Amino acid sequence: MRRAGVVALNTFREAVRDRVLYNLVFFALLMMVAAIAVGQ
Repeated sequence: MRRAGVVALNTFREAVRDRVLYNLVFFALLMMVAAIAVGQ
């Protein structure tokens, strides 16, 4: 039972990490597009 809990916790942590990474990349792209739009 403990092993299943550890696997579930690690899976959850990895999912959160992936979500944070994708949001950071999306935000960076959004900032670049906004900078280009403001610059013109």
